[in-house]
Order: sequence, then structure tokens, then C-alpha cells
Amino acid sequence: MVAFFLLRRLLRKDWIVASAIALTMASLLLFSNSGLGRAGITIVWLSLSAFLFLYLSGRFGLLAVTAFVYSVGIIIASPMTLDTSAWYFRTGLATFLFVVVLSFVAFRISLGGQLLLKEVED
Repeated sequence: MVAFFLLRRLLRKDWIVASAIALTMASLLLFSNSGLGRAGITIVWLSLSAFLFLYLSGRFGLLAVTAFVYSVGIIIASPMTLDTSAWYFRTGLATFLFVVVLSFVAFRISLGGQLLLKEVED
């Protein structure tokens, strides 16, 4: 976000800044994962991912994007299955329930004490 702010002051156009940062992030990710086979497809995918990250952080805020990245990371890292006899079923279920409860709590807080639906008068 600091780079976005500084480049925005220098280049004056948000889409140019976002494109420059997306390409920079994509190239850094590409070179950090040296075992990738198709560099062309990978650079396009990583640049689109970086551009989406910048757009979402600008639109919804850095805290929302950070929470999303954290939730996705937890879900990807935990083993999940629908087979209840598997030894890792409880771990996946606990992770899933944690993310769901965290989402509901965050949604409740985001309402700021307001009702979700207006009361209907008869």
C-alpha cells in the first residue's frame, strides 16, 4: 500500500499505478517460485491476482482483504473431508466452523447496531 501511495503521487493515474504494482508483484512471485513450468500463463495469472488484490483493497479496505487472505490460507492449509471416519475430519470441521463463526461475528459488528431488515408494520 505504501508503494501504491508513492507511485500514485508520481504517476497520477490509478490504473497505471495498479498495473505497475501488479506486474511487479507477479514478477516477484514468479521468480520466487522457480519450479513453475509455463512462465507466460503464470505471469498473467499472478498479475491478475495482484491487480485483483489491489482493487479489492482499494474498494473494501486493507483489513477486509487481509481477513480474506487469512481465511483462505487457513482453509487451504487444513485438511478437509466429508468422510466422518477419517482421522482428520475433526480438524477440518473445526477450521470450517471457526471461519464461519468469525464471518458471522464480523458481519454482526459491521452492522453497527442497525437491524438487518426493517421492521414491517401491519
